[in-house]
Parts: sequence; C-alpha cells; structure tokens
Amino acid sequence: MNDLQQHSHGDGSIEEWIERAGNYVRPSDELRPRVLEKVRQQTQQRKQTGPLLGMIGLGLAATLSFVWVGQSLQSMAPLPRMTSEEVEHRAVMRSSMTNQSLDWALMEIMEAQRPNSTSSIRFATGETEKTP
Repeated sequence: MNDLQQHSHGDGSIEEWIERAGNYVRPSDELRPRVLEKVRQQTQQRKQTGPLLGMIGLGLAATLSFVWVGQSLQSMAPLPRMTSEEVEHRAVMRSSMTNQSLDWALMEIMEAQRPNSTSSIRFATGETEKTP
C-alpha cells in the first residue's frame, strides 16, 4: 500500500500505475470452476428448450402462412366457367372471324379466360395481336 500512497503524490507515470495495479487484482481459485459450471448449466438448458422453441416457431410460421394463403385465395375473383360447348362455339366463331386455324383460336379463347391476362383485354375489345 505504501507504493500506492507514494505514487498518489504525482510520482511515476500512468503506465507504471497500470502495471502495478495488475499485481493487486487476482481472481479467486474457485472463479474458473464456477464459470465452467455456469456454462454447462446454460448449455444444458439450451439443449432442453431449443427444440421446443424451434417447434413453436415452425408452428407459428405454418399458421401464419395458412392464414395468408387463405386470405389470398378469398381475395381472388372466381374464374369464369364455360362449358365445352361454349368453348368450342367461341373457338369456331373466332376462327371464322379472324381466318385463323381452329387450334390457334382455341388457344386464344383459353388464354382469354386466364386472370390478369393482357390477351383477355385484347380479345374483349376485338383487337388482334400484331406480329412484326
């Protein structure tokens, strides 16, 4: 302690103070075993609760995805239904109006039935696709 009192009056540099302070601080002999035991306990606790938390997270993600998909399906407009006779009649009419093959007219009729299709807008307005 005399060393500390001697340097408190301005003798010595800060580096010397730090160097001498290293000799004053000593961990107890039981510190390392206590820390290791605490780490073992935390590791064991993680091993026990980890899978449970994973299952809870997975269940929550599945529930939220089912809710999201269900709401998405409800917000979609139902697709217009046509009988095979209506499809055939429209394809024949389109084929004769545009002088194109029946199979191509049938493809355009079916394409027009798809939601968010630009060809359904062209078909509804009577436009034909222009090829360069």
